[in-house]
Amino acid sequence: MVLINLHDDENTGVEAAQQLLRQNGGRLIQLRHDGTRLISFQLEGTTYTFDPNRMFTDLGARLTLEKYGPYSEKALMAVRTFSNEVLDICDFDHLSLVVTLHNNSDQGYSLESYAPGAIYESDAREIHHESGTDVDDFFFVTDAELFESLRKKRLNVVLQDNDNVTDDGSLSVLAGKRGIPYINAEAQEGHLQQQLKMLRSIYAIYGN
Repeated sequence: MVLINLHDDENTGVEAAQQLLRQNGGRLIQLRHDGTRLISFQLEGTTYTFDPNRMFTDLGARLTLEKYGPYSEKALMAVRTFSNEVLDICDFDHLSLVVTLHNNSDQGYSLESYAPGAIYESDAREIHHESGTDVDDFFFVTDAELFESLRKKRLNVVLQDNDNVTDDGSLSVLAGKRGIPYINAEAQEGHLQQQLKMLRSIYAIYGN
């Protein structure tokens, strides 16, 4: 199994993956730069900044560059080249399952962000909140069978609406476009045991 970490300031998921890989095998691909969420680079004397989980489509890459600083077509080309190199390292198009690792903060982005009336309502086809669990710890998936498998394990899970999801350049959007099953194991920073439990549930369903 290949586990992918794109944000260098989200460390609980990496720690969980390292523990799990020692026990079960697999591969961890981690983007490491300066310990922050965003990546900055110099091009022809100008500094550009982007979110590495917003670089996997042309539109997403353009929007993230415009959001965080100056924009140019050459910078867009550089970001898209980098994103394709990351996909090649992952062997993305040949993966039977894409698993990413993300961490959030308390009372920020969570399962509730996809609830009716919430900011990302239109991106979700279905959500399941297991009673008594922390909404910060949840799966985000692109495949209905994945959704059902995780729901039956009584885990929090959101199913992306692949037809109507906003193109923000994230890896889930690309996976949805290409029909590749995708799971984001999202947990609050510091919730190591919960994220380990989440990853073990994936291994229990799909093996190595």
